[in-house]
Parts: sequence; structure tokens; C-alpha cells
Amino acid sequence: TVEQKVRRVKNERLPFGLFAKLLIPDLLFTMGEGAVVALIQLYFVLRFHLLPGPLGVIFTISGLAGGVFSLTAPLFVNRWSKLRIFTTVMYLSAPLMILVGYAPNIYLAIGGEYTRSFMRTLIEPVYAAFVMEQISDRHRATLSGFYGLTWSIGFSIGPSIAGWLQTNVSLSTAFVFGASCLVVSASLLLWFFGRSKR
Repeated sequence: TVEQKVRRVKNERLPFGLFAKLLIPDLLFTMGEGAVVALIQLYFVLRFHLLPGPLGVIFTISGLAGGVFSLTAPLFVNRWSKLRIFTTVMYLSAPLMILVGYAPNIYLAIGGEYTRSFMRTLIEPVYAAFVMEQISDRHRATLSGFYGLTWSIGFSIGPSIAGWLQTNVSLSTAFVFGASCLVVSASLLLWFFGRSKR
């Protein structure tokens, strides 16, 4: 009966295991992105001696173009699964991060950063949709709250580690750390959900 269904939904326990499978990769992803995003402008200033004017133009164009590029997400979803899209983007973004961090000239660094930025805007709506599909309606609000928490923690820990690497090793190693976080995140998602038939 309807009453039994409502009672069953109310008594449904929080799926801690599934939450962990969704939140741990997201935490790693935000740590990796945070490590790079927090230092990217400083990197261009220190490595290529850019002035604030050209730096502003570069990142303004990147933001606008990335927003336009994100509109192409439905085209990719129609051809590939959501999981395949964002894990592939993560795997491709990792070497781009390293390319930016060790680029021999500014043109290669800008090209790598633009490509990485475009792909990142592409996967954000796809990833959010995938996550909500994995959980029942009852727990989606709770999961959304936890995602806000992992985002805050990731974008706090990531820049902190990147700052330590910049000070004690080199600025470029922060990009290696960010790339490593993306690779591990994508690998965990494939491990957890790669065989899912949903």
C-alpha cells in the first residue's frame, strides 16, 4: 500500500558506504583543483613575469570561453555515459596540469591552462547529475550538504599543500600534486561505479 511505501522510505537508513564512495573522490578532486586554482595566477606572475593587465585579460577570456564551452555538455552526454565523460576529462586534465607547471614558454602554459579550464567546466554539470542519480530522493538533500562540506575542505587542504610544496620544493610540484589527486579520484570512481549498470 501507499502507507507501507511511505513508511519504508521514512525508515530507510542513510547509505554511509555509498556516501563514502561518492564523497571521497570528490574530496580528492577538489583538493587537486584547489591546489592549482589557488596558485595559477601567482604561477604566471612568478614564472613568466606577467603584469596584472595581461594576466587579467588571459583569465577573463578563459572564464568566458569556459562558460560557453560548458553548454556543449549535453552533446557529450548523448554519446557517452556520464561516468565515462568526467573520468576521461580528469585523466586528460592531469597531464595538462603538469604541462602547465613545467611549460618552457608562456604560450604553451596558456594553451594548457585554457584546455584544462574548458574541460573542467564541461564536467561540472555532468558530475552533479551522475551523483544525484546514485542516491534515492530521500537522501539527496543530505548528500548535497556533504558535497558542500567536501568542497570547502578540499579547497582548504589543496591550497595549503600546494603552498607548502611551493615553499619547500618548487612551484611546479604543486601541479604534480593536483594532477595526482585527479588521477586517484577518477580511478576510485571507475572502481566504485565502473561496473554499475545504472
